[in-house]
Amino acid sequence: MENSAYSDITQTIGNAMKDMMKNQSSPTSVVAEAVLKATTSETPETRYTAGEDAKMIKDARKTMSDKEFEEFIGANFLSQK
Repeated sequence: MENSAYSDITQTIGNAMKDMMKNQSSPTSVVAEAVLKATTSETPETRYTAGEDAKMIKDARKTMSDKEFEEFIGANFLSQK
């Protein structure tokens, strides 16, 4: 995929995700707890939010227009190289 039309954006997103995982992501134990809850619940929910980082993105999606959310994602995940 090195020379594909998407290689630049793929690399940019990959780098941003690596930075986020190092600096801003929830501990793996938080995600594991959500997975355990989802797999053992008698009445599972459609979605589970695992951690403050996921909550921030979910809340942003709920409160922003499509355009605002697109800009939010661009500013937080796509502008870093």
